Amino acid sequence: MQRDIRIDYVPNQKQAMFHESGEDDVLYGGAKGGGKSCALVQECVAWGYEHPGANMYIFRETYDALEQNIIKEFKEKIPPELYKYNEGKHTARLLNQTVINFRYVANEDDATKYQGVSMDWLGIDELTKHTEKTVQILRSCLRSTKYKPKFRATCNPGGRRACMGKRHLHISNRVWEEGYQGSDL
Repeated sequence: MQRDIRIDYVPNQKQAMFHESGEDDVLYGGAKGGGKSCALVQECVAWGYEHPGANMYIFRETYDALEQNIIKEFKEKIPPELYKYNEGKHTARLLNQTVINFRYVANEDDATKYQGVSMDWLGIDELTKHTEKTVQILRSCLRSTKYKPKFRATCNPGGRRACMGKRHLHISNRVWEEGYQGSDL
């Protein structure tokens, strides 16, 4: 017997552009309150259900920020029938055995702890709060043997590291100003 479980989510225009991108690397930039974290969580779950047994990671700069934004968004928007959440490990196991790992990295030393991990999908919320080296270390973990790895990130425009995101992902100014970014555009 198959159950019909609905996720109550209708993406706005910029979120839809983020979801529709076929690029391997996508950066979603925009003002506070524009739904970037929500889009990142929804993208993660959708990709996870399309790729059974995937090993997925979402990072923030502190555990408090992770819990207050990403984990809260996940628990509020994703029906609990679709996953089992382990509070101690901060992981969600989807029904198809995909595991979403909710983690934080405060600095490059934290990032090096993941160097031996193979990730199928990597999400970083608030990319510009991390150094370029931290992002490079985490991206080096995208080496799936099962699926073509995907990188998704969000950020606010401006700030001291916004240019790093643009430079790293080869983003044009036109796309950056519109609030949607993808590599090779």
